[in-house]
Amino acid sequence: MNTFIWLIGGILATLTISILFLQIFSNMTVEKHRQDSIKSLDEIANKVNTFCMMNVNQSSEISLTFSSLVSNIFAVFNGNITEKNNRTLGNQICMNISNEIYCSKKLNCQIEVDKFASKKTIPSLIDKILGKIAYRDYRLNFIKTKCGVSILLKGSKPICGCSLKDIEVPIYCEYNGKQPILLLKNNVILLADTYNWINVGNETETLLNNIADYLGGKRILLVFEENITNPEEADRKNILDKLKLRGYNIDIRRHDSKITNFEDYDQIWLITPGFCDEATRNCQKYKRWHRDEINEIIKFVKNGGSLLLITDSGMRKAVYERVGLEVINKILRGVDFPFDQIQSCVCACREEEIQKSSIENHELTKNLSEFDVNAAGVFRCRYQYYSPETFT
Repeated sequence: MNTFIWLIGGILATLTISILFLQIFSNMTVEKHRQDSIKSLDEIANKVNTFCMMNVNQSSEISLTFSSLVSNIFAVFNGNITEKNNRTLGNQICMNISNEIYCSKKLNCQIEVDKFASKKTIPSLIDKILGKIAYRDYRLNFIKTKCGVSILLKGSKPICGCSLKDIEVPIYCEYNGKQPILLLKNNVILLADTYNWINVGNETETLLNNIADYLGGKRILLVFEENITNPEEADRKNILDKLKLRGYNIDIRRHDSKITNFEDYDQIWLITPGFCDEATRNCQKYKRWHRDEINEIIKFVKNGGSLLLITDSGMRKAVYERVGLEVINKILRGVDFPFDQIQSCVCACREEEIQKSSIENHELTKNLSEFDVNAAGVFRCRYQYYSPETFT
């Protein structure tokens, strides 16, 4: 009897030790697979950062190994997943390994990532049924685009583009093609030239009346910086007084202090915001724009408020004066305009030159027979990753 007990005890002890050994071995195997997969993901991140500095269309194909424990590899932007056309977009590369999310540090440019580790294959399904852990090899093509870096499987193509969807251009000038002067997207109007604001004429009054009516609401906040754009100048004041007689309430503010009450208005008119960041501009009592103000303007627009943004190239009598574009471009990006203003000039940039614009039929151009341009601002398309059906 004692011999039997000892025999059973020996068997149980052996089984316990074997189970513990297998558990330890399994844990070691899982950890090795985890570390190997992290190493491969970090290799992708390093490769991306290298490609961010390369020329457009440069490419390279590499082979990387990930554990079958990895159920998904994807991109995120500020922790959020944006998926389009079976690809994820963002500025970090992440993976899900055994229900644990591991992400790289923020990358030096935007990425799009094909779905590859999440695709089910017959070998992967067999391994899953048998409870086996295996390695999977993937050949990935890294391609530098205008948008950033594409990480794609063989045969896939980048989906980088510039979407001009929903952009209307009621006024433009001809210079190596159509150059936009007045642009509209939803509740945001962008005027690329201050000539008609500074040199007031009948077309100035007509356009401003059309803009005020189009944007809707009667409460307008007008913010300016430069002395040359001061709304209190006689001719400009006369136009604004006529708007007031039509029932508009117009508050005028020089940007000499932080503005916090944008939500009190239906429309915000910004005249060359941020231009006074350049010391060469003729400004006084200027307060640099705070990021909170810019964020509040963007929030105002996204909540249904209307915005008129007037900018310019900075060209004066054939002499180019640098202008601060940081504020304007932050606003343009925040309200989803697909381009940035660049330091350049277009249409009538030579001294004393004036160019007639082309005018399309639109609510904003009602009763507008002509519109002169003198050295308008220039915009460059901001390329982004889209699904193929959404960009032109």
